[in-house]
Amino acid sequence: MAVTVSWLTTLGDTDAYRIATEIMDNVVKYTKQTCPGVQGSNFKAGLPDDGYKPPIFMNDAMADQKVLQGYGNETYAKLKNIQKAYDPTGFFPSRTNGFKLT
Repeated sequence: MAVTVSWLTTLGDTDAYRIATEIMDNVVKYTKQTCPGVQGSNFKAGLPDDGYKPPIFMNDAMADQKVLQGYGNETYAKLKNIQKAYDPTGFFPSRTNGFKLT
């Protein structure tokens, strides 16, 4: 699910973020209450949590969501090592927007 919120000036930044977050939090709460025991499509047996982990689509993610960590700890660590090997000075992350391996 994606939430699109628009506003005219930067004065709405805080409210827009709050509203979008509240909408998503309410959807998750409703889903857990209405469909207890239903596992997410990316559920893996043995996880220490309740199994509800909605996947985050990078193109629709909010700035504070940890998209790259969604690949799992092992893959995330591998990506960080690749970045360090090929960009040891951090040239690209310091000059681009988007999600960082930090």
